[in-house]
Amino acid sequence: MKRNLRKITLTAVLTAASIILDVLVKAIIPGNQFGLPIFALPLIIISLFINPFYGLAAGLISDYIGFYLAPRGNYAIIFALSAAMWGFIPGIIANYKSKEYKIIISIFIAHLFATTANTFAMYIEISKNVALSGLLLRSILIPANVALLSILVIILNKRLIPVYDMFLEG
Repeated sequence: MKRNLRKITLTAVLTAASIILDVLVKAIIPGNQFGLPIFALPLIIISLFINPFYGLAAGLISDYIGFYLAPRGNYAIIFALSAAMWGFIPGIIANYKSKEYKIIISIFIAHLFATTANTFAMYIEISKNVALSGLLLRSILIPANVALLSILVIILNKRLIPVYDMFLEG
């Protein structure tokens, strides 16, 4: 019971961090359509440390709340699939004790799925032209985004391992 409450609490805190990062990036870089997924960092941590289902829920919640704090057009739930992929896929492939290469691969695969989900959502909700024109730029930036997120996740993960261990003891 106590461990579940800790997992829920940590998920809530990291979900809030994801929302804050999303809103800040939208405020700093208006019209960010090139796919800088810095909001995904806390979702990846949730997925790797707690479990992918908590990460999936956090992704859906952070997308929904983040949209209403910094709206762009009308909300369509289909766009939440992208954030859900960031929260779900890394934890299926790796965990916080995994080797660095496995974490990098999990982030790369999550990025591919998130980009595909986002492109599909744009195709359905906006237009084929918008979806396909943005896909080229987002695809070109995948290696840079994966490198940035991987470095941040690996650094945070190493620093948080003592916290994770303490968290799991109680």
